[in-house]
Amino acid sequence: MKKLLIILLVIGYSFAQTGSQIFEAKCAQCHLLETPPDNLNLEAPPMDVVMRQASYVYRNEQSFIQYLKDFLQNPSTEKSICLPCVKRWGLMPPVNITSYEAEELSVWLFRRFISTGRINP
Repeated sequence: MKKLLIILLVIGYSFAQTGSQIFEAKCAQCHLLETPPDNLNLEAPPMDVVMRQASYVYRNEQSFIQYLKDFLQNPSTEKSICLPCVKRWGLMPPVNITSYEAEELSVWLFRRFISTGRINP
């Protein structure tokens, strides 16, 4: 029984996606990670821009996770942390994302941008 549980945990872990993999699968069709030098033809705001705005509101990882999980599934202008982005590109549609994926993505984005200070001015 113990061996079976260990095997199931290992199998489950091997199918778990990382935040970067979830970003590539769910977000990268529209969002770039970093703002390119020529940003005139972008479909959506780059994530460094969005996360710079997020850093003004969310310094706590847990509050950011809760915010992004809710926003991804139910985006609205009222919840948006980047109104200039909404004005330029419109409100993004709801994302087909599980709660697990949204949490992994949120943690990855927070740690990549906010907690490391890798936000372009």
